[in-house]
Amino acid sequence: MNTIYIVSDVHLGATSSLDPKNAKRNFISFLKSIEPESKLIILGDLFDFFLKKGNKVIFGERDILLLLKKLTQRGVKITIFSGNHDFWIGNFIKSFGIDFVRFNKTIRYSGKILFLSHGDLYFNGSKFISFINLLSKSFLFYLITRIIPEDILFSIIKFASARERNPKRRVNPYYEFCEKNRYDIFILGHYHTTDIIRCGGKILVTPGDFATKNTYIKIKDNFLYLMRGNVVADKIQF
Repeated sequence: MNTIYIVSDVHLGATSSLDPKNAKRNFISFLKSIEPESKLIILGDLFDFFLKKGNKVIFGERDILLLLKKLTQRGVKITIFSGNHDFWIGNFIKSFGIDFVRFNKTIRYSGKILFLSHGDLYFNGSKFISFINLLSKSFLFYLITRIIPEDILFSIIKFASARERNPKRRVNPYYEFCEKNRYDIFILGHYHTTDIIRCGGKILVTPGDFATKNTYIKIKDNFLYLMRGNVVADKIQF
Protein backbone atom coordinates (compact mmCIF):
# COMPACT_ATOMS: atom_id res chain seq x y z
CA MET A 1 0.00 0.00 0.00
CA ASN A 2 1.03 3.61 -0.53
CA THR A 3 3.09 5.24 2.21
CA ILE A 4 1.22 7.93 4.16
CA TYR A 5 3.00 10.91 5.72
CA ILE A 6 1.16 12.95 8.33
CA VAL A 7 2.48 16.24 9.67
CA SER A 8 0.89 18.88 11.88
CA ASP A 9 1.47 22.37 13.25
CA VAL A 10 4.28 23.65 11.05
CA HIS A 11 3.31 27.26 11.90
CA LEU A 12 5.10 28.93 9.02
CA GLY A 13 5.15 32.69 8.74
CA ALA A 14 6.48 35.80 10.44
CA THR A 15 3.74 35.89 13.10
CA SER A 16 4.93 32.59 14.58
CA SER A 17 6.96 32.51 17.79
CA LEU A 18 8.04 28.91 17.05
CA ASP A 19 11.24 29.59 15.07
CA PRO A 20 9.53 29.81 11.64
CA LYS A 21 12.80 30.10 9.65
CA ASN A 22 14.10 26.82 11.02
CA ALA A 23 10.66 25.24 10.63
CA LYS A 24 10.55 26.28 6.97
CA ARG A 25 14.03 24.90 6.30
CA ASN A 26 13.13 21.57 7.93
CA PHE A 27 9.76 21.43 6.17
CA ILE A 28 11.32 21.93 2.74
CA SER A 29 13.81 19.15 3.53
CA PHE A 30 10.92 16.94 4.65
CA LEU A 31 8.99 17.57 1.43
CA LYS A 32 12.02 16.58 -0.64
CA SER A 33 12.23 13.26 1.22
CA ILE A 34 8.65 12.16 0.41
CA GLU A 35 8.39 9.10 -1.80
CA PRO A 36 6.64 9.49 -5.20
CA GLU A 37 3.08 8.11 -5.43
CA SER A 38 2.62 8.41 -1.65
CA LYS A 39 0.12 10.46 0.35
CA LEU A 40 0.84 13.58 2.40
CA ILE A 41 -1.66 14.78 4.99
CA ILE A 42 -1.13 18.12 6.73
CA LEU A 43 -3.31 18.22 9.86
CA GLY A 44 -3.79 21.97 10.11
CA ASP A 45 -1.79 25.03 11.13
CA LEU A 46 0.55 24.77 8.16
CA PHE A 47 0.68 28.55 8.54
CA ASP A 48 0.66 30.45 11.81
CA PHE A 49 -1.89 32.72 10.16
CA PHE A 50 -3.36 32.89 6.66
CA LEU A 51 -5.06 35.83 4.98
CA LYS A 52 -5.60 36.62 1.32
CA LYS A 53 -7.00 39.87 -0.07
CA GLY A 54 -7.81 39.81 -3.75
CA ASN A 55 -4.91 38.09 -5.49
CA LYS A 56 -2.44 39.03 -2.75
CA VAL A 57 -1.44 36.65 0.04
CA ILE A 58 -1.02 38.90 3.09
CA PHE A 59 -0.17 36.18 5.61
CA GLY A 60 0.97 32.75 4.43
CA GLU A 61 3.72 31.67 2.06
CA ARG A 62 2.89 31.09 -1.59
CA ASP A 63 6.29 29.51 -2.27
CA ILE A 64 5.47 26.64 0.10
CA LEU A 65 2.18 26.03 -1.70
CA LEU A 66 4.04 26.01 -5.02
CA LEU A 67 6.40 23.34 -3.61
CA LEU A 68 3.36 21.30 -2.59
CA LYS A 69 1.95 21.70 -6.09
CA LYS A 70 5.21 20.31 -7.53
CA LEU A 71 4.80 17.30 -5.25
CA THR A 72 1.35 16.64 -6.71
CA GLN A 73 2.97 16.66 -10.15
CA ARG A 74 5.24 13.83 -8.92
CA GLY A 75 2.16 11.79 -8.07
CA VAL A 76 1.95 12.65 -4.38
CA LYS A 77 -1.66 13.07 -3.26
CA ILE A 78 -1.87 15.95 -0.77
CA THR A 79 -4.64 16.79 1.69
CA ILE A 80 -4.55 19.84 3.94
CA PHE A 81 -6.82 20.24 6.96
CA SER A 82 -7.78 23.63 8.33
CA GLY A 83 -6.32 24.45 11.72
CA ASN A 84 -7.35 26.99 14.30
CA HIS A 85 -4.66 29.33 12.91
CA ASP A 86 -5.37 28.95 9.19
CA PHE A 87 -9.06 28.02 9.07
CA TRP A 88 -9.81 30.14 6.00
CA ILE A 89 -7.16 28.67 3.70
CA GLY A 90 -9.45 26.19 1.91
CA ASN A 91 -10.65 27.93 -1.25
CA PHE A 92 -7.15 29.18 -2.04
CA ILE A 93 -5.26 25.87 -1.79
CA LYS A 94 -7.73 24.08 -4.05
CA SER A 95 -6.29 26.14 -6.91
CA PHE A 96 -2.95 24.37 -6.29
CA GLY A 97 -4.44 20.92 -6.90
CA ILE A 98 -4.55 20.14 -3.18
CA ASP A 99 -7.50 18.51 -1.42
CA PHE A 100 -8.95 20.39 1.52
CA VAL A 101 -10.72 19.13 4.66
CA ARG A 102 -12.48 21.59 6.95
CA PHE A 103 -12.82 19.57 10.17
CA ASN A 104 -12.12 15.81 10.08
CA LYS A 105 -11.88 12.81 7.81
CA THR A 106 -11.75 9.03 8.09
CA ILE A 107 -9.62 6.86 5.83
CA ARG A 108 -9.07 3.11 5.55
CA TYR A 109 -5.64 1.57 5.62
CA SER A 110 -4.99 -2.17 5.72
CA GLY A 111 -8.45 -2.88 7.12
CA LYS A 112 -8.22 -0.21 9.85
CA ILE A 113 -10.27 2.98 10.09
CA LEU A 114 -8.20 6.08 10.86
CA PHE A 115 -9.79 9.24 12.26
CA LEU A 116 -7.87 12.38 11.29
CA SER A 117 -8.38 15.95 12.48
CA HIS A 118 -6.48 19.05 13.54
CA GLY A 119 -8.09 18.30 16.88
CA ASP A 120 -8.78 21.66 18.50
CA LEU A 121 -12.53 20.97 18.59
CA TYR A 122 -11.95 17.75 20.55
CA PHE A 123 -9.23 19.07 22.84
CA ASN A 124 -9.92 18.62 26.55
CA GLY A 125 -8.50 21.91 27.79
CA SER A 126 -9.28 25.53 28.60
CA LYS A 127 -12.87 26.58 27.84
CA PHE A 128 -11.64 30.10 27.08
CA ILE A 129 -9.16 28.85 24.46
CA SER A 130 -11.90 26.60 23.03
CA PHE A 131 -14.09 29.69 22.68
CA ILE A 132 -11.29 31.58 20.90
CA ASN A 133 -10.82 28.65 18.53
CA LEU A 134 -14.52 28.65 17.69
CA LEU A 135 -14.45 32.41 17.20
CA SER A 136 -11.56 32.09 14.72
CA LYS A 137 -13.80 29.86 12.59
CA SER A 138 -16.67 32.35 12.46
CA PHE A 139 -17.41 34.48 9.41
CA LEU A 140 -17.35 37.52 11.71
CA PHE A 141 -13.67 36.85 12.46
CA TYR A 142 -13.02 36.50 8.74
CA LEU A 143 -14.62 39.88 8.06
CA ILE A 144 -12.79 41.59 10.92
CA THR A 145 -9.38 40.40 9.72
CA ARG A 146 -10.05 41.93 6.31
CA ILE A 147 -10.88 45.31 7.84
CA ILE A 148 -8.05 45.72 10.37
CA PRO A 149 -4.89 47.34 8.93
CA GLU A 150 -2.22 44.75 8.16
CA ASP A 151 0.43 46.09 10.55
CA ILE A 152 -2.02 46.15 13.47
CA LEU A 153 -3.33 42.69 12.58
CA PHE A 154 0.24 41.40 12.45
CA SER A 155 0.90 42.67 15.99
CA ILE A 156 -2.35 41.17 17.31
CA ILE A 157 -1.72 37.75 15.76
CA LYS A 158 1.92 37.67 16.86
CA PHE A 159 0.90 38.60 20.42
CA ALA A 160 -1.80 35.89 20.53
CA SER A 161 0.44 33.29 18.91
CA ALA A 162 3.20 33.81 21.47
CA ARG A 163 0.76 33.12 24.30
CA GLU A 164 -0.95 30.03 22.93
CA ARG A 165 0.70 27.00 24.46
CA ASN A 166 -0.35 23.39 24.96
CA PRO A 167 2.00 22.13 27.69
CA LYS A 168 2.47 18.39 28.11
CA ARG A 169 -0.25 16.89 30.29
CA ARG A 170 -0.33 13.86 32.53
CA VAL A 171 -3.16 12.42 30.42
CA ASN A 172 -3.33 12.99 26.67
CA PRO A 173 -6.11 15.62 26.15
CA TYR A 174 -7.70 13.44 23.44
CA TYR A 175 -7.83 10.27 25.56
CA GLU A 176 -11.49 10.70 26.54
CA PHE A 177 -12.46 11.41 22.93
CA CYS A 178 -10.61 8.26 21.86
CA GLU A 179 -12.37 6.13 24.48
CA LYS A 180 -15.84 7.30 23.42
CA ASN A 181 -15.48 6.82 19.65
CA ARG A 182 -15.24 3.71 17.52
CA TYR A 183 -12.29 4.09 15.24
CA ASP A 184 -9.14 1.99 15.18
CA ILE A 185 -6.55 4.76 15.06
CA PHE A 186 -6.88 8.42 16.05
CA ILE A 187 -4.35 10.92 14.71
CA LEU A 188 -4.85 14.49 15.88
CA GLY A 189 -2.77 17.67 15.80
CA HIS A 190 -3.02 20.90 17.81
CA TYR A 191 -1.48 19.26 20.91
CA HIS A 192 2.19 20.11 20.44
CA THR A 193 3.40 17.03 22.31
CA THR A 194 4.39 13.81 20.53
CA ASP A 195 2.53 10.77 21.81
CA ILE A 196 1.68 7.21 20.70
CA ILE A 197 -0.47 5.36 23.23
CA ARG A 198 -3.02 2.59 23.49
CA CYS A 199 -6.56 3.65 24.27
CA GLY A 200 -8.97 0.85 25.10
CA GLY A 201 -7.61 -1.39 22.36
CA LYS A 202 -7.31 1.56 19.96
CA ILE A 203 -4.29 3.69 19.06
CA LEU A 204 -4.08 7.42 19.80
CA VAL A 205 -1.37 9.45 18.10
CA THR A 206 -0.35 13.10 18.31
CA PRO A 207 2.51 13.96 15.93
CA GLY A 208 3.62 17.00 17.95
CA ASP A 209 4.40 20.34 16.36
CA PHE A 210 6.72 20.09 13.38
CA ALA A 211 7.71 23.72 14.01
CA THR A 212 9.95 22.95 17.00
CA LYS A 213 10.26 19.15 17.03
CA ASN A 214 10.68 18.25 13.34
CA THR A 215 8.37 15.29 13.98
CA TYR A 216 5.83 13.61 11.74
CA ILE A 217 4.04 10.29 11.25
CA LYS A 218 4.89 7.75 8.56
CA ILE A 219 2.55 4.82 7.92
CA LYS A 220 3.91 1.92 5.91
CA ASP A 221 3.41 -1.86 5.85
CA ASN A 222 1.14 -2.01 8.93
CA PHE A 223 3.55 0.02 11.04
CA LEU A 224 3.00 3.53 12.31
CA TYR A 225 6.30 5.35 12.78
CA LEU A 226 6.90 8.54 14.74
CA MET A 227 9.73 10.18 12.83
CA ARG A 228 12.08 12.92 14.02
CA GLY A 229 13.78 14.09 10.89
CA ASN A 230 14.97 10.89 9.22
CA VAL A 231 15.19 8.97 12.51
CA VAL A 232 12.52 6.63 13.89
CA ALA A 233 11.69 7.93 17.38
CA ASP A 234 8.91 5.40 18.10
CA LYS A 235 6.75 2.88 16.25
CA ILE A 236 3.71 0.72 16.78
CA GLN A 237 2.27 -2.16 14.75
CA PHE A 238 -1.43 -2.32 13.93
